[in-house]
Amino acid sequence: MSDVRVLIVDDHDDTRRMFVEYLAWHGALTLEASSVAEAIVVLERELVHVVVTDVAMPREDGYALLARMDARPGWASIPRIVVSGHSSVLEASERAPRATYLKKPVDLERLLEAIATSAVRAER
Repeated sequence: MSDVRVLIVDDHDDTRRMFVEYLAWHGALTLEASSVAEAIVVLERELVHVVVTDVAMPREDGYALLARMDARPGWASIPRIVVSGHSSVLEASERAPRATYLKKPVDLERLLEAIATSAVRAER
């Protein structure tokens, strides 16, 4: 997991910090954003290997972030993981077909595995 740069996007500070701390403890280099607008700024400035985004956020949701990523050639290939307590697997697979979906509350070990798998796929 070392040297994997993960952007965590979630409007809930507690959830975002929990993910950041857990991933950092396991060697990931973490970046964070509390909104789609902040995530775009991070993506413009930093190299990101995997994006983990909450779906339900005010103003623009996680699906909007993924759509904006798809519109940018350099970002379209970044692996993404969507987390939600509201969306179903079916909805997530329809709205974010290239993303891995994790239901909230997220099992942190499962998140770590999904990031590791996504990072390996991105290297190929």
